[in-house]
Amino acid sequence: MTELADSKTSDVLPSARPVADLSGVGPARAKAFDALGVRTLGDLLEYFPRDYRFESEELPIARLAADQVSFARGEVVAVNYTPSHPRPRFEATLDDGTGKLALVFWNGAYLRRQIHPGKILRVQGKIGVRRGIPQMSNPKWAIVDEATERVSESRFRPVYPASVKLTSEQIGKVVAEHLGEVLPEVQEWFAPELLWKRDLIARRDAYRLIHLPANEADAKRARRRLVFDELMLMQLALGISKSLRGKGITAPVLRIDKLLDERIRKRFPFTLTHAQESAVYEIARDLQSGQPMNRLLQGDVGSGKTVVALYAMLVAVANKMQAAILAPTEVLAEQHYLTLTRAMANTSVSIELFTHRTKKQSKGGLLQALGDGKVHLAVGTQALLNEDVEFANLGLVVVDEQHKLGVRQRGTLKNKGMAPHYLIMTATPIPRTLALSYFADFDVT
Repeated sequence: MTELADSKTSDVLPSARPVADLSGVGPARAKAFDALGVRTLGDLLEYFPRDYRFESEELPIARLAADQVSFARGEVVAVNYTPSHPRPRFEATLDDGTGKLALVFWNGAYLRRQIHPGKILRVQGKIGVRRGIPQMSNPKWAIVDEATERVSESRFRPVYPASVKLTSEQIGKVVAEHLGEVLPEVQEWFAPELLWKRDLIARRDAYRLIHLPANEADAKRARRRLVFDELMLMQLALGISKSLRGKGITAPVLRIDKLLDERIRKRFPFTLTHAQESAVYEIARDLQSGQPMNRLLQGDVGSGKTVVALYAMLVAVANKMQAAILAPTEVLAEQHYLTLTRAMANTSVSIELFTHRTKKQSKGGLLQALGDGKVHLAVGTQALLNEDVEFANLGLVVVDEQHKLGVRQRGTLKNKGMAPHYLIMTATPIPRTLALSYFADFDVT
């Protein structure tokens, strides 16, 4: 039985090992890792530093020299908070046995909850002298364990996204100890010729150096390779998505004749600009194609993107289909709702707002009306992505600032109907070449 168990254990790839099984990680720390989304050694490999910090040698407080940027550590022996106006001041005193160091933090009221007597701090800052005592003003600081190794020489170290229960130093220590176990699993994707042509380091080296760089140049080379991989994967995925987009997938044919075009334009108290006319022409062509429209509509704030989107939504309603507009915030959703209700005043077009603030009493009736097709235009936030939201015949989805919502959420809403047409509005200036790369499965207007 033991031999069988050992055999099964040896078959488990290092990347699949639970973080809780790693040395240096107890139950409490494993729970803290889990809260960060790190559950296996493979997750830890992909948990990249958010920044890097150059640390010089830690000096005893007695050796700190004025006007020098230095590192030191010591135990907090006193704290004081002065709620002075306009800049409240928090002060702490460190003692390392060789001397005392005063720390001054302006606007540091929040530090009262974090820095207490008995804590060990590692600090970095420029040394000043006040009343014969060395002082740092607004230094960088971190709470460390008493057993945390001292910096005995200058080094370049990673700074990981951390939490109250798990510091960057603690994460880095676990990474440094176990990185070598999982690196052999990292396989190269590209031929040596491509790496040479693009001046890229090996993939395994990139993972090693992103976590354990010797200097800033190492970190940049690692990040460059990993970014290249991510962009390449995105291009492949979006390319496949675009190639399959029209194969065997149909969308409602939303017909537009001269009479309908004139009726819609009468709702606008102005003549469309040349840019709006061009966008309307391309969208109208897509809506009548029978293939799902995937179009990115770019324009500055105030350029009239909403008018173009309203034209498309009214085409859907005229063809007895529903349309939905999805906004990243409740404020923006409410703005769209007010704009649409004003534009559709004195018509039979039913417009409803769906947000997380929608009252439970009315939500049930709204969902029923949406499912029965009685709601023609649905305006909402992520609330429209809930499992209980079903459309009767969703023909068009308009998303404002799609990059703030995410592709996965986009797909969730899309699946509520039968391959609806898709229009994204963005006010973020995106160079056309970048837009074609990032939104490779979209046509760009």
